[in-house]
Amino acid sequence: MNNLKISGEQLKIQVWVFALVMLGLFAVFLVAVPVRSGTPQIFRLRYYALQQGVEGGPLSSSLADFDWRKAFVWRASDTEYRQRQFSQFFEILTPRLYVPLRYRIGPFLWFPFSLLCAFLIGLMIALVVRQWSGEWLPGIVAGSFWLLTTEVLVGHHAPIRYAKDLATLQILGIISLLLAIRGARRGRRNLLIALAGLIWWLGLFTDEYIQFIFPALVVAAFTWSWLKPIRFRLLSIFSLLLAVGFILFWFVLPDVITPDQKEPLVKMVVGEMPSLADKVWYNFSYLILNTRNIFTYTLGWPPPHSPVQTVLASLNGMMLLLLIWINRAWRGWGKMILFWAVATAVVGGVLLPEGTDILHQHTYYNRPLVSLLLVVWGLLTANIFRSGRKRLVSAWLAGLLLVAILNLTTNIASVKAHPYLNKYGAEAILGIHDQVRNGELPVPAFVSYPRHRDAVKGVYRELETLDWHTRDEGSPPWSLYRSLMPRLYIRHFEKGLLRADPRQFSRWKDADPHRYRAAARSFYDLPTGVVWDLESIREAAGPPHPGLTWESDDGREIGAAVIGDLLGPAPAVLLDKGVWRTSLEVPISDSPLAAVIAVRHDGPAALKLSSGAISREIECDYGWSWQLFAIDLAADSSGMEAILETGGEAEVIGPVLVPAESVADLPAHRRENIPPAGISPCSGSGDAPALAVPVTETGNQPNSIR
Repeated sequence: MNNLKISGEQLKIQVWVFALVMLGLFAVFLVAVPVRSGTPQIFRLRYYALQQGVEGGPLSSSLADFDWRKAFVWRASDTEYRQRQFSQFFEILTPRLYVPLRYRIGPFLWFPFSLLCAFLIGLMIALVVRQWSGEWLPGIVAGSFWLLTTEVLVGHHAPIRYAKDLATLQILGIISLLLAIRGARRGRRNLLIALAGLIWWLGLFTDEYIQFIFPALVVAAFTWSWLKPIRFRLLSIFSLLLAVGFILFWFVLPDVITPDQKEPLVKMVVGEMPSLADKVWYNFSYLILNTRNIFTYTLGWPPPHSPVQTVLASLNGMMLLLLIWINRAWRGWGKMILFWAVATAVVGGVLLPEGTDILHQHTYYNRPLVSLLLVVWGLLTANIFRSGRKRLVSAWLAGLLLVAILNLTTNIASVKAHPYLNKYGAEAILGIHDQVRNGELPVPAFVSYPRHRDAVKGVYRELETLDWHTRDEGSPPWSLYRSLMPRLYIRHFEKGLLRADPRQFSRWKDADPHRYRAAARSFYDLPTGVVWDLESIREAAGPPHPGLTWESDDGREIGAAVIGDLLGPAPAVLLDKGVWRTSLEVPISDSPLAAVIAVRHDGPAALKLSSGAISREIECDYGWSWQLFAIDLAADSSGMEAILETGGEAEVIGPVLVPAESVADLPAHRRENIPPAGISPCSGSGDAPALAVPVTETGNQPNSIR
């Protein structure tokens, strides 16, 4: 200790420089690495959180519409574990809290609460190390190094849930309270016991993880000498609360609030589980593997494993182990090391899946264990510092810095090798905020992307039944649009800057849909990256064709009514399932004309537009979301024909005739930055690109519905 005090100022400088470097490297990762979108469960949870009422409804960002009962609704989270009401409460509340941030600074997929939890866990690691060792400096090293572990970096790239973050904070909080009992007076001691019991109680409804920490707490009660006078009282409180929690999981929660409640896992599988001995034996090999991963992933050897990384991590690891051995750095910390070992053995041998890797298990599911390991690492650092040897301290901090750099560079390489979001077009979604802000996308803008006819339940139903949208191969993940768009841009939709289906949003559910769409100045076909200038189309369009009639192959006829909508006053019609055709005369014009038509459909649909020798066949695949199409009319043609084949109801606006010279591709220099990579635009029978009226800054804005 005397040597430490003698070199205290120099040590403080080195530690604070180390901590600032850790923060800087973490900031680099935040800026440089794309965030992967959530799992299907997160999609569902975030979307459901913005719906009114327990059973859903139109989307709303208002806190007044927040329904706390959703924390008990299994459908909202689709997790087999039902003892997560506390964490799910935050998961369904925070999307509403993020709305003002998204609206002002643009959408983001790294959830701020998760980022906050990462820093809070680092602070708790520093605090616990401080309580054990009596020194802040080793805690600062351990807490700042936590930010550069694979656990945190992968957690940034692929945020999942808050459950493990909250469980980690609760476990560290209980340890901190137990450490604070040392030397506390009776009144304060009773208060600390009560707080530990409260955290334990909340933990039972946060994540099943904390139940499997109970054996480690029992070991602590019998090995931490200052707990001897209160050990039985402490364990009795924990055991009683645990028993009451199981009663709630078993008998109460499955039937509370809503019949939608799913039976808790403990009730579903307790009769099917093998004996504890069989499960531990079956999991033994995985326990070894998982424990190895905790060390290697934390200390510089996460995948992918390159030769250079392997050599550097191995040599650096041996150096750190040598420093620990030379200084007997484990001395005095056996109680905390035993706590970590028992927790790791019980969690890996019982809780975690039986030797099967699941989504992010090497990070997300190990979060509490890695944080406890960092506490141990901080205590080892304390003894290294107490040696007072400058070279030893410098070598230790340099070794940790090298580990941090290995974790950083390896995870950046790993993440960028699988650009999940960029491949599936999230960059186009995330870019809408900037397009609106800088006037590149005139507002109000109608945003078109594949959508179910049921505006309220469509996204949820798809997320409930489909799983291909999380793969890197297969069909385009339309659910990425349907789930991300409303929750990332809900305030834009509520204010009317962006428009889609008015029934989907509480703010617009009672609005007249025709007036709602007629107020749009531009039309953004999001999957193809094409922007149409609706004002230009309306100004250039001639008078609506009178008496337009659609005829089916079985002889039925339906007359179109002229209604003001996306294309201005234009013929609009609702068609039943079948093959329908219509034709209209093309007036004599000094310049070539083009026909623009809008379609949405329930079921598969195909559209054919033809004029003389010009013909275009289109496979429509946006569902009950409007798509715009255009076809140049033959110069010598006196008419055009439109044929729509639909497997369900379909709604059509148009055709509307406009001068052909006003219909062109979006400029290439802008188009390259808009279409989502990997998704081909809907095209006709050739390789012709989708057509759109170029966006202009002219024209008066139609009256908006307010």
